[in-house]
Amino acid sequence: MNDAEKLIDLLLTYYNVTSVSQLADVIDIGQPALSKWKKNNSVGAIKKKCRELGIYNEIFGDINKEIGDVLVESAADNNDSLRLYRVALATIGDDLALRESFEAHIKTWIRENV
Repeated sequence: MNDAEKLIDLLLTYYNVTSVSQLADVIDIGQPALSKWKKNNSVGAIKKKCRELGIYNEIFGDINKEIGDVLVESAADNNDSLRLYRVALATIGDDLALRESFEAHIKTWIRENV
């Protein structure tokens, strides 16, 4: 399952619908577009639509915490936190708001735990 499929599953759950066709109706997009998002792993398109719908934080909000938790656990196991931090930032990509939020989360964690 690619990232777009996981996000579409989150949207199905968020909107309490069971099919891609129903989701397409709810978010006012063509069903073929949703299928294309899945096929092409179009995370950027899903992010854009979530922003338009005003649900970006609901769908992507916990990503910072999850990435941070994995980063911290892995760093404790591997003593390679800088490499993991860079991997996490690469995973976030060019989304400036998400990057800033992630960095703030990490800084807070460091202040509280180091």
